[in-house]
Amino acid sequence: MEVDLHRYKRALVQLFPHDHPHSGAMWRLAIIRDDLSHELRRCAISRDSDDELGWEHSYYIRRLSVSVLEARSLFQHEIPVVFKELLRAPGNKPWRAKIKEVTKRLDELAKTLEPFRDALGGHVRPNNANQDKENVESYDVQGLRNLASWTADIVIDKKTGYGSTYRAFTKSSYLFMWPDAVSQEALGPKMLALYERVAGTGIRVLAAIDGLLYAFWVRIGALMPGT
Repeated sequence: MEVDLHRYKRALVQLFPHDHPHSGAMWRLAIIRDDLSHELRRCAISRDSDDELGWEHSYYIRRLSVSVLEARSLFQHEIPVVFKELLRAPGNKPWRAKIKEVTKRLDELAKTLEPFRDALGGHVRPNNANQDKENVESYDVQGLRNLASWTADIVIDKKTGYGSTYRAFTKSSYLFMWPDAVSQEALGPKMLALYERVAGTGIRVLAAIDGLLYAFWVRIGALMPGT
């Protein structure tokens, strides 16, 4: 991917002055932006990913499910307040349309990832994603039954525990999310399709956040327009 990088040396107070009413919201936006960027990079997956990459994909999708919901909250509640005058300006219709589009995409992605957040994000409680609470069989049981014959290696460090790993199995924590995936072969395409959707929206969100931060810094004099 081609990039165009510009480096600026600034003090924190120049970018997020403590006496500015919107610095807190923009600081949180910057934090979430870098969380999203890191998680998107690390959750990349392909059809031939090994156990380690498969585990990283699963782990970072789980983290991403939290970050995306935070980003959605900022776009829905904080951004309209911070940029109220800019968004209402008659000449900024294309800018308003772009922010509206990104907010909509974030909302759609957040709804897709919400079951992952509920089941595997903040807590590992798979049955939280089960919409059919009257079903006495939990997602935990369904997932474990569906892949009961799955065989892989576990590694136990009997001296310190530091070298132990069960990632050949735990890479597929998704099995709790899709009870209809009754094999590893069925699980793989679902994971790949999810990543492609997440990555496509994620790149647009990162660009939108960069634009908002840049606009904020220009407004407060931390950057000069066009630099």
